[in-house]
Amino acid sequence: MSNWFLGLPLEALHGLELPAPPLGVRVLDPADLHVTLSFLGAVGEDRARSAAAVFAQQLQARPRRALDVSFERVLPLGPPARFSVLAATLGEGRDECAAWLEELRDAPCDALGIPRDLRPPLPHVTLARVDRHARPRERERALEWAAGLDLSRARARITVAALFTRAPLAADPRSSGGQRYARVLEWNLR
Repeated sequence: MSNWFLGLPLEALHGLELPAPPLGVRVLDPADLHVTLSFLGAVGEDRARSAAAVFAQQLQARPRRALDVSFERVLPLGPPARFSVLAATLGEGRDECAAWLEELRDAPCDALGIPRDLRPPLPHVTLARVDRHARPRERERALEWAAGLDLSRARARITVAALFTRAPLAADPRSSGGQRYARVLEWNLR
């Protein structure tokens, strides 16, 4: 069963040029880049849609506006010795996204009876995933690669919120072919 999550896909992404990653690192397709608001897990489509309905009510009660974002640095996320993600933290738009996370992430989880994310909000965009079987030297090279990324010219716009799950085999037209996630529902931001 696929995982489901609510997030903010990046639109009008430009200036993000990533060099070839080292062994054990997979760069995400540009169509997959997003800020996660609420991770629902492997709850099935019906339950994910019911959580999405709660989320839609939140957006309707307090509409959000489109948001321009920039990026600062790339951090490894997950256990320090076995991190699984290399994620760019937000620069411009960070405070507003952090407030959105704080306000929007719990109600969909509560509606499903799943645990809340108790960590402080960290608005970020996963750029690459690290193979879970990567060896220490491969992880070291992944960190070196991440430290060398120049995100100073990268910008994006957030214009919608979406319910995501694993992409079907047919690629989305927005994708370069390696898309992993599909947008099942979308809500326009004003």
